[in-house]
Amino acid sequence: RLMLGDADKAIRAAREAAEGALDQLKGKKPAAIFIFDCMARCKLLGQGIRTQEEIVAIQEVLGKDVPLIGFYTYGELAPLAGEIGPKCHSVFHNETMTLMVLGE
Repeated sequence: RLMLGDADKAIRAAREAAEGALDQLKGKKPAAIFIFDCMARCKLLGQGIRTQEEIVAIQEVLGKDVPLIGFYTYGELAPLAGEIGPKCHSVFHNETMTLMVLGE
């Protein structure tokens, strides 16, 4: 089975994740950014300019001077569609990016 993704949508999603993280800081300044990218996302974006576009999209929202570190993972397990509680069943995800931002 061939897995297909959309690089433009992936980069837009990274920007949206950064915007969501900034909102959750409730006015606090971002102090550090952690990015956990699925290895399949690396295959989707490549190791060149598209990967850099994802980082730039995040930095445009959270600040280019905020320390940033990240690494590639190998698939992720998490609930589907945000379900929590008794209905929560983790499933394997692919081509995901998890963003964690610490505030001052």
